[in-house]
Amino acid sequence: KPDSQWCKDWTEADRDKWVHRLGNLVLLSRKKNSAARNYDFEEKKSKYFKEGNTTIFPLTIDVVNQEQWTIKQVKDKQEKYVKKLTELWKIEYSNVQTQLSNSMEIEEIEQAELLLKQLREKLVQQ
Repeated sequence: KPDSQWCKDWTEADRDKWVHRLGNLVLLSRKKNSAARNYDFEEKKSKYFKEGNTTIFPLTIDVVNQEQWTIKQVKDKQEKYVKKLTELWKIEYSNVQTQLSNSMEIEEIEQAELLLKQLREKLVQQ
């Protein structure tokens, strides 16, 4: 909603750019995700953690300690997760890190294409 905390804390351009990125996402069961809907951050946390069947995914649990959900937090989480994935996929992180440092100019699809290209190259080498 236009009067939501999300709209107050995030510009429309930032919302459009970051809403579906890895750093803005949390792992949830289908039931928890449905319960949280598009509520503001505080209400989402309540749905995730305080209403029975607590979320058990470690990546999601750290969200409960956050007092607010800012673009800085999302960018930090984005870089953390991409670094972890590149380690798991054995992709050279320095190339990805260079791309991430320019992420304000690069569309998410370009980042995904870069990661997929590097992953394909690694798979072909094996």
